[in-house]
Amino acid sequence: MRCHPEGVHHGYLWGWQLIRNQLDAAPDAATIVVDNQTVNQTIAAVENHFAELIAAGPTARNKRERQHLLRYANEVAVTHSMTGLARQPAPPDASKIVRTFDCECAEPTCDALVDLSVSDAAAVLTAPPPALLAPGHHALQAE
Repeated sequence: MRCHPEGVHHGYLWGWQLIRNQLDAAPDAATIVVDNQTVNQTIAAVENHFAELIAAGPTARNKRERQHLLRYANEVAVTHSMTGLARQPAPPDASKIVRTFDCECAEPTCDALVDLSVSDAAAVLTAPPPALLAPGHHALQAE
């Protein structure tokens, strides 16, 4: 592994330089300074900056749309995990790799997460939503 003389991995430096070059090429790009802020403060700063775009949508307006977005996010997480595992010289067993997925109950206030092995999540997601539910969560009644 190649490291910077001060111990920083070359990948971090490469990523920083890539972003720096993109910002330099777009002088009108907004920069949101989040140094020394908590995660919640950082989220608030980003939401504030992009408030108009967020308000313009798209948004999930009902149960079916919320479930569709949650299912899409979970399927993407499984796909990314399986693709990453397959790229390794000796791919690990997907049943032993645990990832975090979104609860598909579609309750508007639900932010529950479900930890499952990648292979178990892939199997669960073959059923129609809401198949992946946090303990104690249930499918919403039709809206």
